[in-house]
Amino acid sequence: MNNGIILSKCKSTWRSKIDVQYLDETSRLKQQKMTLKGEAVGSKLKQFGDYASKEFLGQVHCAGFLWKEVGWQHNGSFVSPQILDNDHRKKRIVECWSSHLRKHGAPRGILQHRLVFSMSREFHGSLLASGLNPDAILHRSMKKVMRQFQERFHPGDKIGYAYGFHHDTDNLHVHVALCPRSFYGKYVGCSSQLKSKKTDNGQNDHLGYLKKCCQQENKLWSQRLGNPEAIRKTLQQVARNPRAGQYLVLPKIQNLPAQDMAAQRLRNLYSQLCRLDAELAALRLARTQRVSQRLTGNLFWQVPLKPVATLNRLLQGHSLRALQKQFMDLRRQYLEEYRKYSASETRYAVVQKQGIKI
Repeated sequence: MNNGIILSKCKSTWRSKIDVQYLDETSRLKQQKMTLKGEAVGSKLKQFGDYASKEFLGQVHCAGFLWKEVGWQHNGSFVSPQILDNDHRKKRIVECWSSHLRKHGAPRGILQHRLVFSMSREFHGSLLASGLNPDAILHRSMKKVMRQFQERFHPGDKIGYAYGFHHDTDNLHVHVALCPRSFYGKYVGCSSQLKSKKTDNGQNDHLGYLKKCCQQENKLWSQRLGNPEAIRKTLQQVARNPRAGQYLVLPKIQNLPAQDMAAQRLRNLYSQLCRLDAELAALRLARTQRVSQRLTGNLFWQVPLKPVATLNRLLQGHSLRALQKQFMDLRRQYLEEYRKYSASETRYAVVQKQGIKI
């Protein structure tokens, strides 16, 4: 699977103004374009409705040194950028980005570099078949590649970037805006060796190194997806992640017959999983807020929790890991029954089409 995760070339080096609206696929301009085409977000992607997550859909995120700078509010309190609403987060990203460039200067008037990481449809389908969320896997791989880029070209320093996922084409992709200054004010280049002057250490082929990292990531996932045992171990590793629910896909069969007992059981299991997933998300939010409190000494919750029972569960010392294990066990049971039901439905459809009596 050589074309799993593809790094597009540096699309542009922006000099006019800092604009993060293009990262948001739900921005007014992008919505107008899709309306004119008569399309909807995710309509071209397989099984999009089963793995679509509000965290990735229409959200703009930040990473690197920008994460901490965006978290510090004007009143001196610290709030995790994940908790902020999308509009507030975008506003804070622009403020911190502009402040950082005013402090260190915009190199040659460059305000940002734009990159695109995309996922091939073959890789997208293989992940879905394995029960993994393409959004989460692309997110994990993109951050890993950017971390390798930082370690290679800016060791002992930090880069800053903002990104947003897009589902409006045949290929899932993520747009990245890279700040041209590191945390300590060093220039962050994004060029290829052919278009830039060679340096003494030969470390100017930024895009070449990024593509090399993507190829290594493709090779790693190709080995995993081609080996059932490796997939099982990958799912076990994901299960230990506190945010495991984001990495998993819960396929749902549409138009289940009301009188079918197996279909009714599938429907009930799916409802239980959705409730558990919502409770896990609320617990993660509560834990993030508690960390913010400890950092700032703030005695008040930054965001009201719903339902209130979630807060009581957290204060009573309820283990997030125990609830996560319950979710994974129930999910495993659901997937087994889903595969059996899908196989029986497929067999029945083939028999009906061929006119064979059973």
